[in-house]
Amino acid sequence: MFRSINPYTEKVIYENPEIADEELEKRLDLAFSAFLKWRKITLNERKNFIAKLIEILTTYRSNLAHLITSEMGKTIKESESEVDKCAKLIRYYTDNIDRYIADEFIDEGKKIIYEPLGPIFAIMPWNFPFWQVFRFVVPNLLAGNTVVLKHASNVQESAKVIEFIFDNIGFGSGLLINLPISSARVERVISDQRIFGVTLTGSENAGRSVARLAGEYIKKVVLELGGNDPFIVFEDVDLDFVLDNAAKARLRNAGQACNSAKRFLIHQKIFNQFVDGLRARFASVKVGDPLDRNTDMGPVVSESAREQILEQIEIAKNNGAEVTWGGRKLHNQGYFVEPTIVSNVSQNNPVLDQEIFGPVALVMSFGDHAGAIELANKTAFGLNSSVWTNNKEYQEYAIKNIQAGSVFINQIATSDVMMPFGGIKKSGFGREMGESGVREFLNIKSVVYNNG
Repeated sequence: MFRSINPYTEKVIYENPEIADEELEKRLDLAFSAFLKWRKITLNERKNFIAKLIEILTTYRSNLAHLITSEMGKTIKESESEVDKCAKLIRYYTDNIDRYIADEFIDEGKKIIYEPLGPIFAIMPWNFPFWQVFRFVVPNLLAGNTVVLKHASNVQESAKVIEFIFDNIGFGSGLLINLPISSARVERVISDQRIFGVTLTGSENAGRSVARLAGEYIKKVVLELGGNDPFIVFEDVDLDFVLDNAAKARLRNAGQACNSAKRFLIHQKIFNQFVDGLRARFASVKVGDPLDRNTDMGPVVSESAREQILEQIEIAKNNGAEVTWGGRKLHNQGYFVEPTIVSNVSQNNPVLDQEIFGPVALVMSFGDHAGAIELANKTAFGLNSSVWTNNKEYQEYAIKNIQAGSVFINQIATSDVMMPFGGIKKSGFGREMGESGVREFLNIKSVVYNNG
């Protein structure tokens, strides 16, 4: 039985049983039979079907946002933004899919065509229960694939609603099939001959397991795993502007984003000013009921998540770091963690090898631009990064030398539908979004003519 527990009220709000083997078989068969029909209709027809999602998301924006907040705890304003971002993604892909999968003519008698593979298995996380699904599903459906979804166990009502939405765009059922199954049955799905690829957004351990299975059954796989992203600040910046962005970068979604800033690397000349300024901003954050529009930050997703975050703060402290703000459990009701600043983190502190998935900023200092980038790269992860300086030389040095899937200059690292999103090292491999993301699960077929 899957249960959704409201992280603010701590009450069970939804229960859903795991499907039996016979039902799993039926759903996989439906996904494959839908693919055989879906791939044969024209791209314009597919675009017309998918475009209907925009009206659904717009009409039911308030209801969907309330569902997101109730299941995983982000503020209602953040949930509304998540729904809006899904609609924006649909508009972008319906406008641009033609050029992403159009035939490419290489030379006389030579071309490349892009063909769908079949049903793709998507294993999705709870922290952005709609956005994570839509950003993968929409481009893949437009390209001609269908999708079977294993959503996180604590957002099963969101999964059910998402499936219902896709079933009601006029094509019929089967474009997106929800699979309420446990992790123990993931191999059963990956091994199935009706599944042609697998994508996972989740933890390093989950990625390792899925990659092993995909290799064993020779299935294409994309992994978007954790991050320990650096937020690098040089001494020449407008510090108030940077501090406002630093607080936002760490505390959005209560710090529960793989691509949020986690390590704040600050030039030694402004280190104390930065810590003081960040402390003032963290102290002003209103933490409470996520449905209250005056709330800045809601609870973390679960009691176990809260306990892990607090344990990681203790690990940092026990290895010489200093908690300069926060570090406590908040309120008698709800899974709240106080916005926390941990400063003077040494390079050998074991917490740097972990991802803290909560509102905790690790603050370190550096002396020069080469040292900053060396410190930024001293992690097993490589998802995103942001660099704050007006010095063009430092900017270009960072762009060329940071080991990450993306570098943002003087702005918060985010996901952008126009740009490929993904990481290197233990942050995974493969890309979502942009042109690269569309082509991950297509057959890139070379065609050569010789007609004499």
